[in-house]
Amino acid sequence: MPAFTIYDHFNPDHLGWLHHRVRRGQYISRGDVARIMNANRGCEREDPLVRDLLLRAQTGQLKRRRGRPEADFKVMHMALFLADEWIRELRDEIWTVRRAGKARLRTDLPPVLQAANAYARCFGCGTGGELLNRISQQRRKGLL
Repeated sequence: MPAFTIYDHFNPDHLGWLHHRVRRGQYISRGDVARIMNANRGCEREDPLVRDLLLRAQTGQLKRRRGRPEADFKVMHMALFLADEWIRELRDEIWTVRRAGKARLRTDLPPVLQAANAYARCFGCGTGGELLNRISQQRRKGLL
């Protein structure tokens, strides 16, 4: 395998990008192989990985990935950490307003659920309960 710089690993038109994705076990589509072939003429003669992927693309073995795309764990963890902090702050604000004497209706949600509903869409959740469940799962794992 030729030596690639760090920039080559993240340039989608470079052979290093292809090697990087294969080494990490990430998905490679037929379009990716075609794009790299157009950008690097003659690379199929030099690189056995490209030859293998080109053969698999031509025979139809490289298919579209099914299902929902996988979430990046580090980004998800940081997003849930932020959500937890923001929910706590908003919950405390709601409590101070309620303690100040604002009339509470029977249909009012608990402050933590009200705060979670306010931020649920920002963090890719349908409801505040779903966001609170994700945060709770991270806490049980000891990550938050």
